[in-house]
Amino acid sequence: MKKFFITLIFSLISTVSFAGNGYCDGRPSAREVQRCYVNAVQSQNGIMNSLVEKIMASNKITHQDKAELDKHIEDWSNRVNSTCRSDVCIYNSLVDYNRQLNNYYIQYAK
Repeated sequence: MKKFFITLIFSLISTVSFAGNGYCDGRPSAREVQRCYVNAVQSQNGIMNSLVEKIMASNKITHQDKAELDKHIEDWSNRVNSTCRSDVCIYNSLVDYNRQLNNYYIQYAK
């Protein structure tokens, strides 16, 4: 469990990527690209919330580990808020974080 959190901390540093979303980037106007990313961020946020709910509902995760996860989510959110200046950055950060949360869920909570 602690190994996961250490890995998570190091990966937080690299959550700002510039890959984007091919579907959104292919929209015909800047306004549609922006709208697409806003929707993609909302979708990824819903996925994150769902993963967190599954992890928190698991009886395989201790209360201490759940508290640590809450703290890590808060730290991640603060880092994204302080470093991301676009929906593309937020989207990429959410995709990366959701991948990490899903791996954690599969490894420890499922």
